[in-house]
Amino acid sequence: MQQATRPWFEKLRAIDRAFLDAIGLMNATPEHFGEPLMLVNAHAAFRAAAELALQTRTCEAYPLLRRCLEGALYAVHFHRKPELFEVWARRGEGLKQRRAVRNAFQTRDLLTGVRALNQAIGARAEHLYELSIDMGAHPNETGIFGRLELAKREDGRLELRTKYLNDDLLPVIATLKTAAQTGVCTLECFWLICRERFAIMGLQNTIEELKTGL
Repeated sequence: MQQATRPWFEKLRAIDRAFLDAIGLMNATPEHFGEPLMLVNAHAAFRAAAELALQTRTCEAYPLLRRCLEGALYAVHFHRKPELFEVWARRGEGLKQRRAVRNAFQTRDLLTGVRALNQAIGARAEHLYELSIDMGAHPNETGIFGRLELAKREDGRLELRTKYLNDDLLPVIATLKTAAQTGVCTLECFWLICRERFAIMGLQNTIEELKTGL
């Protein structure tokens, strides 16, 4: 298992370094405070998801992959509509504010915003978002059934068990690949809102290189 997952460990580590480079490039300003804030949180979610995937805790990695991608979606939304940062920041003040955030941050609108800037990146983001929900970000059948096994007890009776650690190489590799794809797609979303700086510092080329094999 370790030998088979080693290349993905190296890929995830390279993506992690790219996140750190991106964090160093994005400056918080009064007009655009939400974007770098979401970048840091997306990176934290990516790193945690990668750790779980490498531990073969495949189902548990997907909620964090969704959270990573959502950080990018929110950042693009803030970039396109800076006035929504204050709406988001006031969510905890009351029921009215919660409803305002719910209305302003519909998932469909977030994905549409990415597509408006780049159709291909938006399509990848939507695919990965839906995949994360299928595989474990929500308690859907694919993620839950995929970790079940039928075992025979000493008394001959059959027992249905849930695997906390996945010993099947195929879903482990699939989760590691999805983690890498999600990390790169998240970085692409941040490139959409910081293109000039990413290009000058070579991060745009780094992202393109990271897409190799995905």
